[in-house]
Amino acid sequence: MNYERIALELGARGVATLTLNRPDRGNAYDDVMLRELMIALGELDNDDAVRVVLLRGAGKHFCVGADIAWHRANQETPSARDAGPKLIDMLLALDRLSKPSIAVLHGAAVGGGLAIPLCCDVAFATSDAIFSIPEVRIGLMPGPLVPLFLRAMPYRAFRRYGLSGERFSAIDAKSMGLIHDAAPAEQIDAMVARQVEEFLLSAPGAKNVAVAGDFSGWKPVHVMTRSEAGVWTVVVPLDPGVHDYAFVVDGERWVPDPTAPPVNDGFGGVNSRLAVLSPDNGRS
Repeated sequence: MNYERIALELGARGVATLTLNRPDRGNAYDDVMLRELMIALGELDNDDAVRVVLLRGAGKHFCVGADIAWHRANQETPSARDAGPKLIDMLLALDRLSKPSIAVLHGAAVGGGLAIPLCCDVAFATSDAIFSIPEVRIGLMPGPLVPLFLRAMPYRAFRRYGLSGERFSAIDAKSMGLIHDAAPAEQIDAMVARQVEEFLLSAPGAKNVAVAGDFSGWKPVHVMTRSEAGVWTVVVPLDPGVHDYAFVVDGERWVPDPTAPPVNDGFGGVNSRLAVLSPDNGRS
């Protein structure tokens, strides 16, 4: 298939390279890129010849996040908001990929562009890479991405960087668990090659055995707010007939509150398929 926003190459020994290929826009994602990534991930998942997947970005940056012009237009009408695929759809597909994946970051990895490597099995970065979770600076909340950040970085760190939007370094990203290691640009390929060799020592299909479940059992969060009294309210999509999931904030287990009324979905509407989570307090 000929792609417009990405490039896909199958190299020797079953090592595939999936490249975000919109360098003139910092590899900012839009609906075209997300759709192409979904197709490519499906191809990689179903190709028995693929043993390892590398995820890279062309040009100066890995990914600067969403294309703002596309994002704003995408929020103008309900039909635009409902059109897919959404970032979370692609992230789920990446997280569930049956082949080991390695994200190789350089330049900027920002917002949703930072969430992408969090869905890979390993993430490396050049030493001069920069990171941020900047949605708050344009009046947004990283909604469905919050659980991704919280399963990779300490909650206290997320409170700082998620509320400030400030940049942080590769050293900071490694210390928080967002990446596994960093190296100077001239050494990053050697670091990646060593990890590829380690993955190739595993039997084909081994990841399906070693990793059970999707997203460690969590459901994407749409709204996460804190009242003046310091009480967190977490709103999640509620699958019809499914009430057995929970979300953990700062070590505290939260469960769906059956007494909660329908809530704002965070995208301009009220959705009865969303549930408010409240502290467990002994409820099953």
